[in-house]
Amino acid sequence: MTVYIALLRGINVGGHKRIRMDDLKRVFEQSGLRRVQTYIQSGNVLFESDEAEEPLRLGIEREIEAAFGFPVDTALRTAEELASILARSPFKEAAASEPDHLHLGLSSRELSPETADRLAPYRSGEEDFRVEGREIYLWLPHGVHSSKLASRMQKLDTPVTVRNWNTAKRLAELAAAMSNG
Repeated sequence: MTVYIALLRGINVGGHKRIRMDDLKRVFEQSGLRRVQTYIQSGNVLFESDEAEEPLRLGIEREIEAAFGFPVDTALRTAEELASILARSPFKEAAASEPDHLHLGLSSRELSPETADRLAPYRSGEEDFRVEGREIYLWLPHGVHSSKLASRMQKLDTPVTVRNWNTAKRLAELAAAMSNG
């Protein structure tokens, strides 16, 4: 059985696409997923499944749209993938002392080489990023809300959902605990 983390994009932000976590959990459970748990209100769901990632992701997106009436892009990672993503961060040393400045963007698809080109004009002397596979590591010392770089995430050719580093670390811890228990 594989432990997955589903990261939903753009729900419960600014009053848009409101989904109560207990309702979201129920949709996942009714879809046949096991040991479902949610974490905070931004659309993080941990669960177990034997399905392969892509059909699983597409099924989750269909079920969410059927239940709530709007589409929600979803990125999936296994417990092992998320742990590896965190370990590979090019900013992890800086994040050790200032974790609030590091954010993680996750996509359901490989990010194109043009992604970095599109974001490069928004790299400043302070803000920085790295694109690696399906992830974007964002160093935002003034926070995500005032960042021009972070605001560009919505304009990429591939949907990206962003989580702060502390949330990503907590999700990895919860997923590891599920894997071991």
